Amino acid sequence: MSPPARLPLWGGRRNDENDRGDHPDRKLHPLGKLGFHTTALTVPKGQYDESTVAKAYNLASQSMAEILQLMPPREFPRSLLVDMLATPSDQMLYVDTVAKAARWNIDVVPTVSPEKLTKLSLLRACMNGETKFFDEPNFPGATFSGIDIRIDVEDSSDGLGPSYTGVMADGFRQELVTGCEVRFDSHMPDWEDPALRQTIWVSMGDSYEDFPAYVLFPAKTPIRSLARVNDPDMEIRAVSGEQERINFKGRCFVIALNDGQGTLSDDEACLMERDLSVDENLVRTRIEGFRWPSGAKTVVKNDTEINGHKVARYDSESARKWLVQKFYQGNEDMVYFMDCWRNSKSGNLFCFASDPSITTDPELQKNWYKTQLY
Repeated sequence: MSPPARLPLWGGRRNDENDRGDHPDRKLHPLGKLGFHTTALTVPKGQYDESTVAKAYNLASQSMAEILQLMPPREFPRSLLVDMLATPSDQMLYVDTVAKAARWNIDVVPTVSPEKLTKLSLLRACMNGETKFFDEPNFPGATFSGIDIRIDVEDSSDGLGPSYTGVMADGFRQELVTGCEVRFDSHMPDWEDPALRQTIWVSMGDSYEDFPAYVLFPAKTPIRSLARVNDPDMEIRAVSGEQERINFKGRCFVIALNDGQGTLSDDEACLMERDLSVDENLVRTRIEGFRWPSGAKTVVKNDTEINGHKVARYDSESARKWLVQKFYQGNEDMVYFMDCWRNSKSGNLFCFASDPSITTDPELQKNWYKTQLY
């Protein structure tokens, strides 16, 4: 940990005269840089005996003990300490994304602000807040389909912008039964301090915290991208959804179905492009495009359409097992990394199998099962 980094984490306190009492108040400009690394030990050239090496080691250990004494666990997140110690002294761990700033309780101000609270920005605030409250990453496979979300709006008054209150009934923590509430007081031009012109309160269970506007943006957002053109001036950014593309190499098959018998009519290497998107109302779309060597493309949308025609009901599992038996003998796990769809117009069955390397590649497997955003 470099000496300049100690100051913003130890210094800066505030008391809002509520049951939280005295607590950290750390602020970072979105264009500023805050970095951490493990303690450095400068060793001049030369030969050293055992006692000299032991003394140097003890000195380094003592410096870490002093850091922990100065910064209680509740105020210095364990995850930051772990990541800091894992960063060599000649490198730097920067607080450069919304995820890091939120988890490590660092206010990034002033930033642009969303124009309103939407179901998507509510969910982002809850997920970012969860990492701060519990100093844990969000569950990577978490999805929030079917969660009851309500947003109420209070009209502006006394020169203040509208206030939004959003509630998620559940979806978090163990058994996914913990809910989340977000209050967004927007556009407060009467406040002279540009850092205080929006307030976002996030509460989850017994935990709550007020955040600047950055908490409403995606976790992976670089904080530099949220800087205002002119710090004192409010700057509103239109609410937008998110998109992500995941590519898989593999093989495409077309099976002609006649009287229940299948005849393989095409089998070629191909590329699958899975495009996932979600809009501000948490409406999710999944489009998978399969590029054949000829340049032709097969498109499946939301598992319900193939090339513009409805997907007909079919026993996909039996088709996948047949393909494994025919093309992937000895690698039965491939049955889990295939998908099949039957075209209601042609009657043909179209199947895609990922490259067999997926059966031993956890990262590929994680991407394979990622079929929606949030």
